[in-house]
Amino acid sequence: MLSEENKRVLAQTEIERNENREAVGMIIDCVRFLGKQGLAFRGHEETASATNRGNFLELVHFLATYNLSLKKWLDSHPGNASYLSPDIQNQIISVLFETVINEIKTEVTSSACYGIEADEVSDTTGKEYVSIIIRYIVGYEVMERLVGLVRVEDMSGKGLSSILKQRLQRLGLELTNIVGQCYDGASNMSGQYRGLQTEIKKDAGDKDTHCYNHILALVLQQSASKIPLVVEVFTWLNTAYKFLKHYKVLVEYDKVLKERQLQGQYKMQSLSVTRWYARSKNLDITVNGHAVLVDICEKVINEPKVFDAELRLTAESLHQKLLNRDFCLALLVMKDTFSKCNAASEYLQTSSIDFLAAIEAVNNLRAILSSTRTDEAYADYEQKVVDLLRNVTCAETSDVNEPATPEPAHKRARKMPAKLCDGQSLLPDFIAFRTSTFTVRSASDAVNTAPDLKVSFYFVLIDTLLTALDDRFGKSTCEILKWMTALSPKCWDEKNKMNIEQLCHKYGIAEEAVVQYALFARNEGRKSCANIREHLKYMWDTDLHNVYPDLFQLVKVCATIPITATECERTHSKVALVKSAVRSSMGDARLEHLVTLNVEQDIATKLGLMSLVDAFKLAGPDGSRRIKL
Repeated sequence: MLSEENKRVLAQTEIERNENREAVGMIIDCVRFLGKQGLAFRGHEETASATNRGNFLELVHFLATYNLSLKKWLDSHPGNASYLSPDIQNQIISVLFETVINEIKTEVTSSACYGIEADEVSDTTGKEYVSIIIRYIVGYEVMERLVGLVRVEDMSGKGLSSILKQRLQRLGLELTNIVGQCYDGASNMSGQYRGLQTEIKKDAGDKDTHCYNHILALVLQQSASKIPLVVEVFTWLNTAYKFLKHYKVLVEYDKVLKERQLQGQYKMQSLSVTRWYARSKNLDITVNGHAVLVDICEKVINEPKVFDAELRLTAESLHQKLLNRDFCLALLVMKDTFSKCNAASEYLQTSSIDFLAAIEAVNNLRAILSSTRTDEAYADYEQKVVDLLRNVTCAETSDVNEPATPEPAHKRARKMPAKLCDGQSLLPDFIAFRTSTFTVRSASDAVNTAPDLKVSFYFVLIDTLLTALDDRFGKSTCEILKWMTALSPKCWDEKNKMNIEQLCHKYGIAEEAVVQYALFARNEGRKSCANIREHLKYMWDTDLHNVYPDLFQLVKVCATIPITATECERTHSKVALVKSAVRSSMGDARLEHLVTLNVEQDIATKLGLMSLVDAFKLAGPDGSRRIKL
């Protein structure tokens, strides 16, 4: 039996332990908050007398003003166990990261199959990293989770493969359970002989997909680079962007927008080679804000005392282009065409998109573009050009109705060489004969060389896009698409048993799925499903995933195949946020941990505080801490 004194000591120890756990829990919560928000921790000066000791210390002491137990602990804790030092911050960040990764590991393991996405990114100091995303199914919901942001020294396919395999091994995931890979088109990623996808295929089998959003970007880039007028328009859009960025022009531009009550609109973005959203947005701004841009150019031109000669020269050139019929027609055509492509691109960036939905999006884009390749559609654009230029008060009527006819060029008169004018040559007589025999074309015929934009630009743009879509997407879909059409809501029929057999063989699923497919095809409820994800949800909600387990696994596999690597690109934007120019000394491990907390906020938020305190305790030397936890 314990004495009363021992009981009192134990009771007091337990009270102190609970107070310690509560205080450390709040400190861990502060670290979790800053990590989720992507905020800096440290301050330039962290002494007690400093005005600003950094976000972490300021946040802890701010909470202490409203929490008496935390304030009491901060005032009375042992001097060697404050748990506010940079080393302790790193340990807490590491504990949070490991706990998040373990949650993801549990989910992926229960899913039985997964897909991988990877892409390279550079930080502000030029260091190269590779981001690794795992795609899997939980219940019926598609998940895409960041499981690694690893520093890379060897950027070859073999080097990247080694990093990827090590990370998957750390998660306890078998390479044979991979049902798809998705990378961009770089040779070290998607190379046929030495790329990352080829190295992974050696263990996972022939399962890879080129990122559909990247393919669409290549289609747009390839098509735009082949048509001179498109190249010219984008060149001038870049000129307009730089022109409007000049601080003097920007002041006048803001004034005009304010006068027209358009504040916050018509702000151009810098053009990117791979991301076409900015190009589509700038085309919208140029067309919708056409009159505003013309006014700005005229203001700059007419105020030589305010704007220098170079700015006025740029304004004059831009002004001429904005009033040019052919240029404006190209603007209108490109605005509509690339906005359609941009809408498809945004849909392809959806994290839960499946293979068939991606193919359907591409086919819809192809159909929409084909439907605009008509004489009537081009005639509508010609009328829109007339309306656009009529809204500009300084536009000449002749410019509006038809393109100006250029003056005929006067060629320099050619002189006869002296040695041919010695009376012995027949050339002068021959020239006189030709001149007298053949009549010269009329002046209107000689100068009527303006190209027909319908043929030389409009049809060429659409045909180039359609051809590129067929070439790029046709190569990456052929065989597997044929099999997967059996799971399309429109094609779910017993006649497609052969395709289901092929899919089962490819992904190692029991052939009982073929029989289950035929039975499920007769289910009336499934006819309301519009895509693979809705089939998953219907089977899960109605408990049919237990009735048709092999078929459910096959549908899961098809929904798990990654189509786009845009989740990697979203991670890259977090890298720029977390490791900014003022935080460039951050280590590789800390960067990976903080980016993971920022990306996987939903998992980090759900983590139990007391379980994190226990994990922090076990992460200490010999699985304990200096104070009782």
